[in-house]
Amino acid sequence: MRLIRILAVVAVLATGVLAALPGIAYTVALARVDGRPQPADPDRYSAAALETAWRQCSEWMPLATHRLDPWTLVLDRLDGTVASRAGELAAWQVARAHNSKGGNRGNLWWHSSGAALTIWISRHWSARQIAATVARDGLCG
Repeated sequence: MRLIRILAVVAVLATGVLAALPGIAYTVALARVDGRPQPADPDRYSAAALETAWRQCSEWMPLATHRLDPWTLVLDRLDGTVASRAGELAAWQVARAHNSKGGNRGNLWWHSSGAALTIWISRHWSARQIAATVARDGLCG
C-alpha cells in the first residue's frame, strides 16, 4: 500500500513538472530576448496597406490574432498540426526580424526565443499593429 502511495505521488509530481515545462521554457526564452520590438502605428497606414501586408504574410482575412500560449503551441507541434493560428505567421516575421538584430547565438536560442517572442507579440499587440509593423519594415513582401 505504501508503494502505491509513493508511486502516485511521483506520478502526480512528474505530471506537474511536465505540465509546467512549456511555461518555464517560454519564460526563460523570453528573458533571453534583447528588448522587445516596438509596434508601428496602424493609424498611419490605410486599411488597404494593412490588408496587403497581412496577405503577404500568408494570413487570412479579416485581420485577427489568436492569443497564443506556450501549451497550445507545444501541443499543436506534438500532434503534427502545421497550420498556424490567426496572426501567427505575421507575428513570427516580426519576431524573426527583431531577433536577427541580436546576432547569431545558435539554433536553440533562435527557435526558442523566436517562439517565445511570437507568443508575446500575439498577446500584447493587435492584428492591426502587427500588420502595420510588417508594412513598415517590409517583412513579408
